[in-house]
Formats: sequence, structure tokens, C-alpha cells
Amino acid sequence: AHWDNSYLPAGGVRMCLDCVPILLVGNLFFNILQSTIGSVFLSEACQMDTRTDRSDFSVEGFQRNGDFFRLANPIAIVVVTPLMDFVIYPLVKRTTGREVSMGIKVIAGFSFAIGAQLIAAAIEYQRRSDPVLSVPSHCAPYMMVKDSSGHVVMKEPREHVHMSTTNSFYMLAPYAMVGIGEILVNPVLQHLAYEGAPPEMKSLLQAFNLFAM
Repeated sequence: AHWDNSYLPAGGVRMCLDCVPILLVGNLFFNILQSTIGSVFLSEACQMDTRTDRSDFSVEGFQRNGDFFRLANPIAIVVVTPLMDFVIYPLVKRTTGREVSMGIKVIAGFSFAIGAQLIAAAIEYQRRSDPVLSVPSHCAPYMMVKDSSGHVVMKEPREHVHMSTTNSFYMLAPYAMVGIGEILVNPVLQHLAYEGAPPEMKSLLQAFNLFAM
């Protein structure tokens, strides 16, 4: 597949191959941004104050798992999708006289996902500057130290990294923004995969798109 497949005879194969670079590049780069919700965001949330009772400084006190805040992602999708369809898109059409194009949706979706990374980075800078509590975070990794030979080893007795005083609910914002990005990008790529293939090859191209996701 190339950006220009005009060297091939017209037909279903050429139509599908014309879509492949866009589907591949779009999914690849958006998935890089989207993958942070299960890695970087999770690690960051686990090193923030996840206690339900801020007056409880015991090791055994109840703490939210960092993955709890990922709920903001599907909630944003459920809430913002009808808002886009029934409020924002019609408003843009009335204001500009044009439908919101697929290109604009993709640009906006990537902007939300990139913005989520920037906000998470700002929160992380704040977390690193905030005081550290004496409470180990149950979902944070174990503390590491350097031994006498300079090698990094696990601290004994084993103890989780201590949480900072930063409110973990700040992480709801980047999780939700990635969800909004998914609303704008993923349906466009699925639409392109469906419309860009002839009837007999729609399922094949859609399967490729889902695989690339």
C-alpha cells in the first residue's frame, strides 16, 4: 500500500489499499496517546493521595486503586457523544454553514489526546513538588534503592512507594480528555474503512482497521 496506488488497475483492491496508509498511521499515532491511560496515567495516579479518608495515615487504610480514575474515560464517552451529535455539531453547522468535516474531527481528537498528556505532565510536576506522606500507596511499585555496589535493588523489607499529598482526582481530567479524543478519532477511521472499500471487501478493510486499533 502506498499514498498513491494509481499504478494498480482500478477496482476493489486499489480502493482498499488507498485507505491503508491513513488507517495505519491514524491508528498507530492515536494508540500511542491512548495507551497512556493504562500505563503512565495509572502509575501517576497511584503515587498521588488515593485515600478515601484523608485523616487516616495507617498503612491498612482503604485506598482507591489508580485504575479507579480510568472510569472518567468511558463516562466522558457516554456523556460527550450525545452532546457532540445533538449540540456541538448542529451549532457548528448553524454558525459556519458547513458540516464538521472528518479532518476537523481527527485534528480535534488528536488535540484532546495531546492536551491530556500535557495536563498529566503538569500534574506530575506538581506531584513531584508536593510533600510526600508517610503512607505507602497500595498500587504503587515497590521502593528501589542502590546497594553498596551501586546497583538498583528492591528495598528490604519490601515497601510500596509513598504517596504524595496531591489529590488523585486531578487525574480525572486527562482520562476524560483521552475519551473525548476517542469519540472524535475512532468513528472517523471506522467510517473511512467502511466507505473506502467496495461491498465485497468492506469486512476485510474493517477487520484491518480493528486490528490496527
